[in-house]
Amino acid sequence: NDDYDKATKVLTQMTDFFNAGFKKKKMINLGFFNIGMIYLVSKKKATNLESLKGVKIWSWEGDKVVESLMHSLGLVSVPLALPDVLSSLSTGVIDAAYNSPLGIFALQWQSKIKYVVDYPVAFATSALLVSEKTWKKIKPMHQKKILEITKKYSIEANAQTRKENKQALESIKKLGVSFIQFPDSDTKNAQKVRGDVIKRLSQKGLLSKEALDRFSKALK
Repeated sequence: NDDYDKATKVLTQMTDFFNAGFKKKKMINLGFFNIGMIYLVSKKKATNLESLKGVKIWSWEGDKVVESLMHSLGLVSVPLALPDVLSSLSTGVIDAAYNSPLGIFALQWQSKIKYVVDYPVAFATSALLVSEKTWKKIKPMHQKKILEITKKYSIEANAQTRKENKQALESIKKLGVSFIQFPDSDTKNAQKVRGDVIKRLSQKGLLSKEALDRFSKALK
């Protein structure tokens, strides 16, 4: 809960910065809609990071963050489009994937997995974007109303998503899926991995120094 609260507070503090970035790309952000904490789920048992090596883990095709994370951890990633994950878990093309608890149920993965690593690997959110060209066609008075409505309902939707993610996690446990605790040494090593991922993303031009500095400041 603390991590979730911390993540949403950081997102709130960085909203103006993100919105300015969207505007440069001629997009208007109507609100952030959180997906939630992301968990690694698997058909094969892995009790630590070392035992994950060799496990075929899905990575979202084109996702540079996950690509960098897999590389830093020395893990085997299998890039696939999201709709292909379920069938790939069934046929053995992949052994593991990652998603929010609610996402796992929405995509019907719960019937294919046996284990959940009981340590969220990330916090995911999304943005409801509309092109600046389309936005300008809307009268200012209506723009104001739309922003009022989306602000109100994004808060309600995020609260509901958080609640449903918690319920989905409990439902996964009730299905008999085992929750695995990694050793403290692995969770402590996460900070080192985080630093390596940030370095890789910066080198690829996907994470600016300004964004990193603002994030670090908000995190503190």
